[in-house]
Amino acid sequence: MRKIILFAAMLMAGCVSVPANFNPSGASVDALAYIETLSAAKTGSRMTVKVSSIYNTAGERVVGTSSWVEQDRWSEVYIQPGEYLVQLYCSTGYISAYPRIRLSVASATKYSLDCKVIMEKDFLGLNKPKGMEALVIN
Repeated sequence: MRKIILFAAMLMAGCVSVPANFNPSGASVDALAYIETLSAAKTGSRMTVKVSSIYNTAGERVVGTSSWVEQDRWSEVYIQPGEYLVQLYCSTGYISAYPRIRLSVASATKYSLDCKVIMEKDFLGLNKPKGMEALVIN
């Protein structure tokens, strides 16, 4: 029993986000576009931003999964050049959303993605969150 508990603890401690990769042409990593999400450590905010899915122009998912046992969010993605619809997961702890953004990526180019909370006034004139939008920061 101790071995099983020890193995489970080591397995959970070893969970690291591996970059996603969409490279059906087999190009070198240097020729791929690099998409990263801005972390709270980089921006100083409490926002969590991850890539949830990426779709090609035909609407097919090229990065992402609907499985509950596979990794479903990434901080880094290597992808071949082209036109994509990128869906992010954005969370502040009290509000979360899955905004989408169209992105045309070029070879050997870095793209940084972030999220922004959209605020609106309620009937008392106070600010309240309406949703989130995805942003490209370069």
